[in-house]
Amino acid sequence: QRCKFLAEVRKSAALATAAALVMATAVALASHPALQALTWSPEKIGTLIALYNRYTVDKAPMTAGGFAALLKHEFGCRDGTVAQRWFLAFRHTSGMDTAQPLADDVMSLEDFVFGMGGVQPAAVQPVWLEIRGGMIFRGYDRDSNCVLDLSELCRMLVDVLASQHSRPDTDAVRTQALRWIGSEQAALTPAQFASHYAAAEGVLAAGLNALLRLPKNITLATDAASVAPVTPQRARVPPVVEGMAARLGPLFHQNVLATFVRHSPQGYLSPYALQQFLEKRGLDETHSQMVWQASCQPGAGGMDFKCFASAVAAMDPKTANSPERIDFVFRAYADAASGALPFPEFCNMIHDIQKSHQGRPSDPATVARVALKVFHDSGLDPASGAVVKDLFIAACQSDVAEARFPGSELLLRLDVSMAEDESAATPQGKGQAHVTVSPHAIYRLRSMPHSPITKQKIGNRSLMEQPTPSFVPPALVGCIDRILDGVLSREYAPPPLCDFGKASAFNLATVPELSMLFECAQQAFMQDEMLVPIQAPVRVFGDIHGQLPDMLSFFHTYGVPHHRHGDVHMISYLFNGDFVDRGPYSLEVVTVLFCLKLRYPDRIFLTRGNHEDRVVNADFGFRQECISRVSTGELVWESANQVFDCLPVAAVIDDKIFCVHGGIGQGLKSLDQVRAIVRPLANPSAGPYADLAADLLWSDPSDNDGHLGVHANAVRGGVTTQYGPDRVEEFLRHNGLELMVRSHQCVMGGYEFFAGQRLVTVFSATNYCGRYDNDGAMLCVSRELRIAFHVIKAKARSPFSSWSIADNPTPPRDRKVMPAAAGAFQA
Repeated sequence: QRCKFLAEVRKSAALATAAALVMATAVALASHPALQALTWSPEKIGTLIALYNRYTVDKAPMTAGGFAALLKHEFGCRDGTVAQRWFLAFRHTSGMDTAQPLADDVMSLEDFVFGMGGVQPAAVQPVWLEIRGGMIFRGYDRDSNCVLDLSELCRMLVDVLASQHSRPDTDAVRTQALRWIGSEQAALTPAQFASHYAAAEGVLAAGLNALLRLPKNITLATDAASVAPVTPQRARVPPVVEGMAARLGPLFHQNVLATFVRHSPQGYLSPYALQQFLEKRGLDETHSQMVWQASCQPGAGGMDFKCFASAVAAMDPKTANSPERIDFVFRAYADAASGALPFPEFCNMIHDIQKSHQGRPSDPATVARVALKVFHDSGLDPASGAVVKDLFIAACQSDVAEARFPGSELLLRLDVSMAEDESAATPQGKGQAHVTVSPHAIYRLRSMPHSPITKQKIGNRSLMEQPTPSFVPPALVGCIDRILDGVLSREYAPPPLCDFGKASAFNLATVPELSMLFECAQQAFMQDEMLVPIQAPVRVFGDIHGQLPDMLSFFHTYGVPHHRHGDVHMISYLFNGDFVDRGPYSLEVVTVLFCLKLRYPDRIFLTRGNHEDRVVNADFGFRQECISRVSTGELVWESANQVFDCLPVAAVIDDKIFCVHGGIGQGLKSLDQVRAIVRPLANPSAGPYADLAADLLWSDPSDNDGHLGVHANAVRGGVTTQYGPDRVEEFLRHNGLELMVRSHQCVMGGYEFFAGQRLVTVFSATNYCGRYDNDGAMLCVSRELRIAFHVIKAKARSPFSSWSIADNPTPPRDRKVMPAAAGAFQA
């Protein structure tokens, strides 16, 4: 008891000291003229400091990932591009020198406070206009090189016009940008931008003033508790609920502990980490917020292990609907302020009960009618009354059938019990499925026709036709359907080739349609994880390199990703990087792939290749194609690269097959390294992820299975490394994987095994660069994780090749395969 008392005293003293330090910092900042212009008191600034501390770890500065999480959870901003822009804008806003120079990927406390001041609508005083001018400049200076080039300035002006509900005219935007900077080769310095910013008038001035603004002034609490740093809180559930976790047995404890360690590197669970865990267990983001409310004290910044175990135990399917579990459910749905269930919250509960019972929710009128009957039978007024906890528990536990409130046992349940799911204890994956290579590895059959019943469903347009995401405007939906119906039909013919293998003018979409398409595609890809999980069956494509005819040949021969005359309703598609460059139809390829992603977001997946990088595709064809085929080609090229910045860099199929464009190089050890990469990743070859990006996008396997270890990669000019079969085996074993699929290298047969069939290279473009007679291949993964290959044969080479960039291509990978181990299947 004495030790416990002394521990509480030390904890209280530490909190008091921390609160005093926060208040001292707040008082110092409040004396600045800019913050005085906003009439911010030290107490209000202290609340912002507490908010900053909530999204930092171990007193370190705030990272870009922490800032993105803050915008998402505190202000509802889910756009990664906006988060990155605001992060760049906030840095150096205060103009104060920190004790130690900050790295490029972190933000100081002072910059955060001044940045939050600058985005408020009330920040219009002269002192703030100067600060905001610098914020806007830094926010659009994507490369952080202290100048705005033409593409960056055009992006800013497009946002300026959009903020005033004015449809951007690309020609007018470009003209205005050139008026500011003088020529395409020039760039805008901070001083020049400040001059134009101060002299702006009319719509331009209003649009600039609207950039980087919160929709309304933030409301800052001023109570003393909010000034103290937010620390992880213990569970608000009674001790007996922890007993529920104990009653589920040692396997439950083992699985929950492993899950907690995997999701909480700082020793406590954040709201976002809890959401990630629950989404994989069948509960959405709304339910995640409810679980947090039921488990933690108001204002808690983290959840410790006992709190997490108690919550998971209450949601486990094996847990009986005891009073303790009903109490947990009640607190999840209750109003946070009153601790009771008013009529609107009670309707939410009825809605979820009926959805769990029927598989779909009832209409709002039915939900309200049921809730009204319960309130009337209980003598409660729907306008002012509320269900209290004791009444709710008694009703759920009543022995009288007519008086019992049914359905609470269905609420907030995980889809699989943590007391049975042994796979939860290890990050290697779930299930006992194994990857096998089909003995008949190559299929050249045409796609099978639909059955009569399927044809009838297709005719009725009822065959699992997925809706496009809500952020896609109706006008763009019609454009997407028009493009896909045209290009994916067998009658479609690509634009004819002109001199030197270049295609004629681009005609799939107008420039405004492309602009909308690219903007929505960014949002769609940001909703995928950086290591995107995919369920089998799936088709995996290798490098396409602007060869639209090859991609369409695969579609028409083996299956089209379309809901009416294809098979996208029953199989997923993964395109494993290098969509652009070298070939003549890069614009068509990316347009079709982005349309497919927006039309079938849960079936179409793209991962990034080394050519989805503006530094690379500026020199290997894509930029020149955009300029020569579109009137505003430079802007289109930059917009497409902004989409590439948001692409995932790897995928994993059923937790067993790792798909990446290049490979594992020297530094990739764990899948968690991939998950930790923050997007948008505008320049993969620089910044904190440069080495890891080089491994993922550029590295190659060694020449044969006898070449072990990691070596310099002479073929790539020292950009990255080669890795041997021992590295492949070690990586797969450490992460519980069975196969690695990569692309990046031309192979003569379209596919090639390595490392005793633990790695396979897939390349989908035929006749690479018009110099080689290589076939193209596509890998198919069945529901049982059996892999096979579909191949299209190389065509006779012509002096009038369709490859537009053929200078110094990377040579095909030589087949120097060592004899495989006994018993291994020889493909």
